[in-house]
Amino acid sequence: MTDSPNEPFASDHGAGDGDDVYGISWPADRVTEDVRQPAMMRREPVVTFEPPPPAPRRPFVTGVFAFLFYLKTLAVWLLGSIGLMIGLLLCLYCMYLVEIGLTVAARCLAVPSLWLAAFPLGYLSVCCLNVIEQTSQGYDKIEDWSVGEWREWFWSFGFTLGAIVPALLIGAVVGAIPWVGTGLSMGLTVFLLYPVFLLSALDNGSIFAPISGLILRSFRTAWRGWLIFYGETSVMAAALVLLILVLFPLNPFLAVAVTTPPLVAVMLIYARLLGRLVWYIGQSQEE
Repeated sequence: MTDSPNEPFASDHGAGDGDDVYGISWPADRVTEDVRQPAMMRREPVVTFEPPPPAPRRPFVTGVFAFLFYLKTLAVWLLGSIGLMIGLLLCLYCMYLVEIGLTVAARCLAVPSLWLAAFPLGYLSVCCLNVIEQTSQGYDKIEDWSVGEWREWFWSFGFTLGAIVPALLIGAVVGAIPWVGTGLSMGLTVFLLYPVFLLSALDNGSIFAPISGLILRSFRTAWRGWLIFYGETSVMAAALVLLILVLFPLNPFLAVAVTTPPLVAVMLIYARLLGRLVWYIGQSQEE
C-alpha cells in the first residue's frame, strides 16, 4: 500500500464531465492518473495515486471491523465521537430545561446546540462517503480523508441523509396499514432500502435519481453479497438499539455519553461494508 492519496471515483454513466459529484464506477479503472475532486470537495494541487492492491478474498470480514483501529480511522472515530457527543448532550440538556420549566433558557441554547450537533454529523458524512468511494476501489487503508471546508460538509447530507427520505416515505405508507405499526415499518424500510437508495444515487451521480437499474439487478447477480451485508448490519443495529434501550431509562445523559462512540463506530463500519458491497457487485458484473 502506498502513502499516496487514493482515487475518488466517478460514475461512468452519471453526471457529465463538467459536474463533479460523488459516484461509483463499474468496474474500477486502476491506472495512475490525475484525479479531480468532487466540486464540493475540490482542493489543490491535483493528486496522483497508485493502483490499489487486490481486495481481500473475504471482503465482508477482512479489514471490516479492524478498520476502526487503523491509525487514521481511529483519529476520525475519536474526533467524530467527541464532537457528536457534545452536540447531543447539549440538545438533551435543552430538553431537560423544558421539562423543568426553563423554556426561555432552552430556546436560547437550542440553536447553538443543534449547530454543534450538525457540524460533527457533516464531518462524519463526508468521511463515510470517502470510505465508501475508496473502499469500493479495492483500497484497504483510506489514505485521503480530505473533508474540505466546514461549509461544504452539509452538501454531503444530500447523499447520506437524502437517501433516508424516500425510505421513510415508503415506511409511512406501509405503516398506514391497520395491523402494521408506523414506527416499526419506517425502521424496517430504512434498514432495507437506505443502502439501495444511497448506492443508486451514487451510481447515478445525482441525489435526485435514487433508483439505479444496476443496483436493482445486483440483487440477482450479487445476492450473496447483499445477504451478508444485511446480516452483519442487522447484528450491529440490534446491538446498538439494545444498548440504548438499556441505558436510556437509567440516565439519558449517561446513555448519550456511552452510546455515541459505538454509534460513530457503526457509521464507519457501515460505510466500509457499503464500499465492500460495491466492490463485490463490480466483481459480479465482470464475471
